[in-house]
Amino acid sequence: MDDPIDTAWAEVEADWSSEAAHKKFLTLCASLDRLAEAGKRYRAVKESDPERAEVATAQIDRLLGLAMQNLQVLKSEPRTRSGKQVLFLIALGISGALVVTALMAMLRMM
Repeated sequence: MDDPIDTAWAEVEADWSSEAAHKKFLTLCASLDRLAEAGKRYRAVKESDPERAEVATAQIDRLLGLAMQNLQVLKSEPRTRSGKQVLFLIALGISGALVVTALMAMLRMM
């Protein structure tokens, strides 16, 4: 099967002036977590084809924006236990200890 990135890139190259083709390509790369590969392709065009360099630069900027959005999604605050959670865990531990003590007392009586 063909790589979807290759197929989308072929569409971009076939219609370089189409903003929709670029957007589709970058969206696909972002969804497949392959933005680095998209960056390599645009950088190669930027460095080798002066006529298309301006569009390639704009797409690289868009790509960087997508990458930053992905980082923001991945970034999360560390979870801390609330006071209620701590009290629940303490009560659970005490209850467990009481149950074990009661069972031990019953076994000694037998």
